[in-house]
Amino acid sequence: MAMFLHFGPNTFTNSEWGTGKANPSVFNPTHLNASQWVQIAKDSGFSRVILTAKHHDGFCLWPSEYTDYSVKSSSWRNGTGDVVAELAAAAAEAGIGLGLYLSPWDRHDQSYGKTLEYNEFYLSQMTELLTKYGEIKEVWLDGAKGEGEKDMEYFFDTWFSLIHQLQPKAVIFSDAGPDVRWIGDEAGLAGSTCWSLFNRTNAKIGDTDPLYSQEGDKFGQDWVPAECDVSIRPGWFWHALESPKPAVQLLDIYYNSVGRNCLFLLNVPPNSSGLISEQDIKVLEEFREMKHSIFSNNLARKAVVNSSSIRGGQSSQFGPMNVLEEGLDKYWAPEENQKKWVLYFEFEDPVSFNVLEIQEPIQMGQRIASFHLETWKTGSGKWERVVSGTTVGNKRLLRFLKVESRSLKLVVDKARTDPLISYLGIYMDKFSVSSRNSTKITITRTLKEEQQLHDLVCSRCQRVLPSDNNGLVSSSFCKFCKSKEPKLLYRILMSIATDTSVKTVICFDRAATVLFGCSADEFFHFTKLNPLAASMVNQVFDGEMLRMTLTRPHNRNAQHMRVTSIVPLRSGFQPAIVTLRHICTKNASLGNCSTTNHSS
Repeated sequence: MAMFLHFGPNTFTNSEWGTGKANPSVFNPTHLNASQWVQIAKDSGFSRVILTAKHHDGFCLWPSEYTDYSVKSSSWRNGTGDVVAELAAAAAEAGIGLGLYLSPWDRHDQSYGKTLEYNEFYLSQMTELLTKYGEIKEVWLDGAKGEGEKDMEYFFDTWFSLIHQLQPKAVIFSDAGPDVRWIGDEAGLAGSTCWSLFNRTNAKIGDTDPLYSQEGDKFGQDWVPAECDVSIRPGWFWHALESPKPAVQLLDIYYNSVGRNCLFLLNVPPNSSGLISEQDIKVLEEFREMKHSIFSNNLARKAVVNSSSIRGGQSSQFGPMNVLEEGLDKYWAPEENQKKWVLYFEFEDPVSFNVLEIQEPIQMGQRIASFHLETWKTGSGKWERVVSGTTVGNKRLLRFLKVESRSLKLVVDKARTDPLISYLGIYMDKFSVSSRNSTKITITRTLKEEQQLHDLVCSRCQRVLPSDNNGLVSSSFCKFCKSKEPKLLYRILMSIATDTSVKTVICFDRAATVLFGCSADEFFHFTKLNPLAASMVNQVFDGEMLRMTLTRPHNRNAQHMRVTSIVPLRSGFQPAIVTLRHICTKNASLGNCSTTNHSS
């Protein structure tokens, strides 16, 4: 896991994407303490911190020689401070890694839009960061750029060469690699299938098929593991009126990122004092305690382990008991060219558990393509399947309803070559879903009418734009903030059914985006191109297991409870857009769906 630190003038101006016009003097974190950031990261189990050395506004958190728009023009430390230097020193002292984000998009520098001039400027700033602050573990890049901005060609290959030259051990992140790839969403949710294998030739920064980013490539020639980024708060920068996600939601994200062969990159933004807020610290402490409560006791260690075969025979170093020892150096290896690959676990007394962990010795490559776990039922005298999965990789975690048994078997169904397993754990997670948490949802606002899935709002202030008597938007001009740029936001009615009741609730944009995996604008355009997809939405969501947070409506006259957050609990959950794209791709040959791609 890694901790992202979004920090800069946006922290003081209540912004997410700064304009590049904020006065540098607004940046004045009077109690900044980088050691606090690092210690919290280390105590919470993060192996590195990644700082936004420069965000889209162009403001530099180090005294760059190539611009005055930096800390040297701020009020902080009378213009003599250097956030990057303080963080680098704190990270080195604590023994955790340092990563840096240098935004390609710069809304301040006048050279932006002049290809040669800006690329030289960017390379100069990158050189400063990679030569003055010690070892850098990760360089983080993205393709974010606002609509209507200047055309700009980034010389990515030249940038990558410089990074590898100046920091040979650093990995480079972007939505297309070359070393680490984006999973394709900012919810921290990886797909149920996730290969670290990838073909870089099939990916382009800013234009990579989201499904390909999410799943990787079983036959890929490049090793490009995935990274899941999400913020502990609704925004990426600190805002006084926002609160952090609850610890149980972070635990769910952990299962769906680390537990799906990905790095979990959690943004924890320092506040305007220059400290991580007490609210966030409390959540991180609870998150750490939850993980410890679950994973500190591997119940499988009580078992005697056997296998369908052992490479080199019973006396070899590849025996099945190796899977009870943490680490990658020892592992179970079956004989070559076998028709079945099975591990058997026998316990003296029955064990109860609801979590399965599997790890491959990743230094030997990623091999397993599908597997399942069975338990022996004494009453029926039969093996019964408990849970199934696809890829494993560095770590796979699966949750399910509690089972109890004295005999288990893990069956590898498919693999690229002979499977290897370095670790297997079973655990009891008291925070996991039970039958009472099971929630079936149905979208009751149908897609027959465009207006029934979303509202057209002002892109700046997000007020709903006025409509005529027929419900059609009469003007895209916002009389409140004078903007002429509209956008769509989800506004969905859902029926949710639990064991005891059925109720209708309303789900707005932020929560709905978790289910759909893309913005309302993107989903609207996708269904325009793929009309059949609109009718499949309820089928996609049918039977999902969700944890929802409901609040009473702000408007006392409103009829429905409001969904403020949604956490998918089923281990195989994928956002609707991913499933629908996959279905449409398969049906394209029948003429049912368009295969045109719109990145989410």
